[in-house]
Amino acid sequence: MKHLMTRRAILAGLATSAATTAPLSALAQTAAYPSRLIKIIMPWNAGGGGDVLVRAMTPSLAQRLGQSIIVENRSGAIGTIGSLAAARSPADGYTLVYGTADSHSIAPHILKTPPYDSKKEFVAVAPIGFTPLALIVPASHAAKTLTQFLQIAKEAKDPMTFGSWGQGSSGQIIMEALKQKTRVDLLHIPYNGTAPLMQAQLADQVNCTIVPVLVAEQYLRAGRVRSLAITARERLHSFTDIPVLKEFGVVASDNYLERPPLKVVDAGQGGDRHGPVVGVPRSGWYSC
Repeated sequence: MKHLMTRRAILAGLATSAATTAPLSALAQTAAYPSRLIKIIMPWNAGGGGDVLVRAMTPSLAQRLGQSIIVENRSGAIGTIGSLAAARSPADGYTLVYGTADSHSIAPHILKTPPYDSKKEFVAVAPIGFTPLALIVPASHAAKTLTQFLQIAKEAKDPMTFGSWGQGSSGQIIMEALKQKTRVDLLHIPYNGTAPLMQAQLADQVNCTIVPVLVAEQYLRAGRVRSLAITARERLHSFTDIPVLKEFGVVASDNYLERPPLKVVDAGQGGDRHGPVVGVPRSGWYSC
């Protein structure tokens, strides 16, 4: 416990509660941890994909650790507001933050003055997974395929709009890559999180949206929106009719960065720990 928890813990993604609780329960076996309530900071708004997943897995995690856990939403600035709050909390392992590629990989490179050093101030506790993104349009849209949509956008008198969950988000970056590859002009409309973004799409306030499949799934199945492409290595088993961006020559085909197994270095002890992951997922748990 002392080794991993000397810096703030980040849960670096969400997949299943088992993937998350195993490393943390191992900590509980090495010391009297946890002995009091644990707080998870969710740096995104309530109702978003990450928020739903964290709240879904929290009861199982609390039962596994034998301690109460609360989730606190502190949204804004592609996850940096909540992550900064976590970075300023005591480095005792009782504050976790749901970290994403946006808040811990992208933000440090696009912000003139990053509010924290994601490499020095956080330690990855449990990689949880990643979720592909879906490029969606209203079900009533004339375009049935991405090729048709891009052609309509090229012929439009004024730039068509696309929404993302924030300025500088991974969703925006993927769309900018698509624009560059296809030479289509689309105007970016940022929203504060995936929940208001999805509501804006349903209200036809934007022409298209890039959003996690997890968030769009219920609307896709209900026939309220149509997905033109997803960001995955291959087509999803649950949506085999939806092509991946790679099929259109856009390299942003995965929502995580491949790299060697995760290495967590303890600044205080000088040791390291290699985790069994082969990628940095788009979202996860970190410890401060």
